[in-house]
Amino acid sequence: MDFADKAVLQPVGNTLFTAPSDAAREVDDPHILQGKLEASNVSTAGEMVAMMAALRGAETGQRLVQLYDDLMAKALDAFGRN
Repeated sequence: MDFADKAVLQPVGNTLFTAPSDAAREVDDPHILQGKLEASNVSTAGEMVAMMAALRGAETGQRLVQLYDDLMAKALDAFGRN
């Protein structure tokens, strides 16, 4: 199927579209390739690097929270608890 005016397509979710029933027309000579695989639209190496950077950022945040907690515990011990 094809659409002469692609502006009539309305998105439904992330990967689906809807159109009026009279907007679609059959393709005269459809071309289908059997056994073909669609390539990924992401770089595995790039995504791994980004994931490692995010993990390091999260670990740094965790260390900062732990350091703050330790400093607060020392301050409470030094100045007494009320």
